[in-house]
Amino acid sequence: MRFFILFACAVIVACTSSPPTRADVPAPAPAAAAPEPAPAPAPAPAAADAARAPAAAGARTPAVPKSSPNYDLFEGTAHKNACKADADCHVGGCSHEVCSADTRVMSSCIMHDDQPRDATCGCVNSECIWFR
Repeated sequence: MRFFILFACAVIVACTSSPPTRADVPAPAPAAAAPEPAPAPAPAPAAADAARAPAAAGARTPAVPKSSPNYDLFEGTAHKNACKADADCHVGGCSHEVCSADTRVMSSCIMHDDQPRDATCGCVNSECIWFR
């Protein structure tokens, strides 16, 4: 038991103490501080406003035709749907098929054949819709 205690103390001391300095090895040079990177330029005001504002009707093509039997479901017509920017629009529903300004849309978990694919949910003419 005494041997174990002495051995444990020796290991602790050996592992926690720094090694002795050697006269034949030069000390490492202190690390130079890295220069701070330059701040990124601010985006042009026009570009920032364009990214937040809804696009004009001609710039985005609706992905769901009004003739689709599931148009009301996909475009969230039963929910809050008015928007001022893309950030106001959200994808909802169990199958992620509803585009709406409402953040808590629930739906049945059915994948529809005409469900929008390769489309984006966003604000077009102040209304949240799927577009390409």
